[in-house]
Amino acid sequence: GSDLEKIMRKLRTGTSSRDEAQRLEATAMATCAQLKRDVAAAEESADIAAKQHQELLAEVQAWEAEIDEGRQRQANVESWVRGEKEAIARLSDEAQRYGQERLLAEQQTHDRRNALKAELRSAAAEQEQLA
Repeated sequence: GSDLEKIMRKLRTGTSSRDEAQRLEATAMATCAQLKRDVAAAEESADIAAKQHQELLAEVQAWEAEIDEGRQRQANVESWVRGEKEAIARLSDEAQRYGQERLLAEQQTHDRRNALKAELRSAAAEQEQLA
């Protein structure tokens, strides 16, 4: 900025000597060289920042993938647990139904045994009467 403005002002006045013109040219060249270095450094910084941005973005995407994977695993586990609970409920219902059927069968067997005993007693009584 300011060096370049001084040079331009001096060049416009046209009163500079040959030595001063050479000094101004050297200063202008040095200023341009510095500006080129500054631009190169800024470009390098921008490249580094862009690279860091890409690295961070890749890291965030990896984290998001891990989170999604974890959510999927959790959903799978929850689904499995639901299935197991349903299976347990079905087995419990079947066991209860089986228990009721067994009690009914036992009651029927008991009733049938009593009926047969009664028939045998009746038949025995008839035998005694006939004898």
